[in-house]
Amino acid sequence: MAQTIDWILVADRCKARILQSPQDSNGHFSVAAAFIHPAGKLHRGQTESDAPGRFSLQGNARTASEPHEDPDHHEARKFAGELCDHLERGSEQGLFDRLIVVCPPRFLGVLRERMSPRLQSRVAGEFNQELTHLSDSQLQSHVVQFLSAISTSNPIRS
Repeated sequence: MAQTIDWILVADRCKARILQSPQDSNGHFSVAAAFIHPAGKLHRGQTESDAPGRFSLQGNARTASEPHEDPDHHEARKFAGELCDHLERGSEQGLFDRLIVVCPPRFLGVLRERMSPRLQSRVAGEFNQELTHLSDSQLQSHVVQFLSAISTSNPIRS
């Protein structure tokens, strides 16, 4: 019987890593991919202009237009889309069997919105934690805990 291959996505709105199990001969999870989205770090004033756009109405009247989407949420959606595209390609190519998602609650919601039903069916567990600041070696023990918490029959949401 073939060994199950897991991808563990550890992400926030500005960076992400995908670790892969099973562990290598040294007991480490390899980094299958890493992503950086610098616009996710920018503050509101750095991602939008000083004033809303203006447009004319009938006659000489003018008004300001506010954006329909918060710039921070827009950047998070863009990055989540990029991650989901990568995950979808990996799923289609059979590079992993199960997906474990580890990210803060707000970004987790954005990821869920962007995931296709096929990709959602691969999710074996979700963990609401911010771990992108950890080094690869620090992340290893957390990944072991996540994998041990996953039941083969029931997806985990925490």
